[in-house]
Amino acid sequence: MGILGWGQSVAEAFEEAAAAMFDLMIEPGEYKQAVIGEVACNGNTLVELLIEFLNGILSISDRKEMAAVCVDVERISMSDGGWSLESRVFGISRAEAGGNLLTEVKAATYYGSSVAKGTDPDRWEAKCVVDL
Repeated sequence: MGILGWGQSVAEAFEEAAAAMFDLMIEPGEYKQAVIGEVACNGNTLVELLIEFLNGILSISDRKEMAAVCVDVERISMSDGGWSLESRVFGISRAEAGGNLLTEVKAATYYGSSVAKGTDPDRWEAKCVVDL
């Protein structure tokens, strides 16, 4: 399944890509959410950073048996030719999610992935295909 996120910054585009992934996993709604962890990752390119970021969210959600519902990208920066990202992930317990769980996303893949300015110069787009 292809996902696409966009925003005025790379961070916003990454947050929206994560939100698109969450929409596949859990019915959108109002949830009493808590911080379930932090995802910090690195990549040689923005595409690699996106894939590491999304897979980091899946990994922390799995380890903590939580359903991620929101993410806050606190920082994306470039240094020494590579990129780094720091974020906080919010979610609810899978038990609390109950019947609102939809499908399991196994991994974000490099297939069809890109991170670039869109046709609008003020809009970044982040996209990839996730494995269900």
